[in-house]
Amino acid sequence: MATASPGSWVADRWNVFRGAFAAGGVMGQGTNLTTSDLPCFDSGIKTYGRVGRLSGNTDTVNAIALHYNMESQDCYRFIGKTVILSFYYRTGANFSATNLIARIGSGTGTDQALRSGYTGYISQGVTNCAQNTSWSRISLSCTFGTTINQIGINFEYAPTGTAAGADYFDITGVQLELGSVATPFEVRPYPVELGMCQRYYEFCNYLYYPYGTAYGGGYTHVKFSVVKRGTPSVNSYDAVGSINKISALGTGSTSTNNIAIGLEHISVTGFVITAAWGYGVLAFLWSSNAEM
Repeated sequence: MATASPGSWVADRWNVFRGAFAAGGVMGQGTNLTTSDLPCFDSGIKTYGRVGRLSGNTDTVNAIALHYNMESQDCYRFIGKTVILSFYYRTGANFSATNLIARIGSGTGTDQALRSGYTGYISQGVTNCAQNTSWSRISLSCTFGTTINQIGINFEYAPTGTAAGADYFDITGVQLELGSVATPFEVRPYPVELGMCQRYYEFCNYLYYPYGTAYGGGYTHVKFSVVKRGTPSVNSYDAVGSINKISALGTGSTSTNNIAIGLEHISVTGFVITAAWGYGVLAFLWSSNAEM
C-alpha cells in the first residue's frame, strides 16, 4: 500500500490533511477489493483510500481529513440546485472516533483549497457515519445557494486516545451529482481518468533528451501529456535526486550530476530546460504541479 503524509496531494487529486500539518497521520491506497466487497460488487471498484493515524500516535488535538476541491468552472452547473453526494466507507477495527464526518462545503471564492479556507465558506450538507468495519454506501443531499463559486468535499475524524494498528477509515466511489437520488458510481475508462488528473499534476520518470548547443549552452523543450489547468510550478531532478538539477552524458565523459539549469518559458503546454553544457544527452526527472 503506497502512503503519503498529511498535507500531500494523492491519487485522483485528493488532498490528505491534518490540522496544523501535524505529524502522525497517513494515507495509503489499497488495491485488494474483490467481488465480496460491496464497492467491487456494485461498481467494479478495485481500489480505495485509507486515511488514519500511525500506530502509537497520541495526538488528539488535530483532526485528520481528506479533501477534494472542484474548480470553480466545474461548479457553475450546481448553482441553486439540489445535489447528492454518495460514497462507500468502512472503518478500521481500532477506529478511535465515534463517527466519520462527511461534509459538502461551498464558498464564494475562485479556485481555492479547503485546507487554506474558502471565502464565504458554508457547510451545505453533513452526515455522521458510525463505526462500521463492513463496507456501506452512504449518501447525503443539499441545495446550494445562488452565490456559490466553489465546492469542496471533506471527510474527517477527530481521533481519541493512543492509535492502535487500525485507527483509520477507508473510502472509495465518491460521487457528487445533480438530483436527490444517488445513481450507480460512474467508472470512467482509465485513459480518460488519467488525462483528467494530469491536467493538474504530472510526473515524468527518468528520461533522456537529445541535447544541442547554442551560444555556449543548450536547451531541451519538454511537452506535457495534456494541457494544464493553469501555468504550473515545475521542478527537475538529477540522477541522485537533487532538485532543479540535471545529469548529463557528454562526449568523452562519464555521467555528471548536479548540473545547474534554468527553467524557462513555462506554460500550460510545456517548458524549456537550459544549461551551459556541451554536446551529449540530458537525463532528468521532472514534475509539474497546477493544483489549486
